[in-house]
Amino acid sequence: MHKIFILIKKSSYTPESRGVYPMDRPKYYKLLFLIAAIWNIGGGMAGYFEAGLSLQDMWFVIAFGVGFLILCYDINKHQGMAVLGIIEKLSTFVIVYASVPIPTTPAIISAVDMVFIVLFVEFLIWSKKNSTK
Repeated sequence: MHKIFILIKKSSYTPESRGVYPMDRPKYYKLLFLIAAIWNIGGGMAGYFEAGLSLQDMWFVIAFGVGFLILCYDINKHQGMAVLGIIEKLSTFVIVYASVPIPTTPAIISAVDMVFIVLFVEFLIWSKKNSTK
């Protein structure tokens, strides 16, 4: 009976047994803000060259991308950029969905921005719990 228990225990599923290792939170958030930076910088340039975004709006979007790159560099020091990112992405969402009819491409972009909002809020909650103050 004892040998059966050991066999069952050894064969129990763990993520590590399948080669899946959880990413630590700081690396996860750095990757998140790197992806957000690429999303904003690429979106600003694509919006200007493909969708007729004004030059001023393009630089506005790219500036937030640069801010996310700065936040990616040091997630403990530049947390305020996440708050500004939430405001920027929420305002984009409101502007897009206030227009009638809603264009398809901006609606998809705005939906992705909503996902970023949720992840940024999660980052702020995590950083508040793990602050060294």
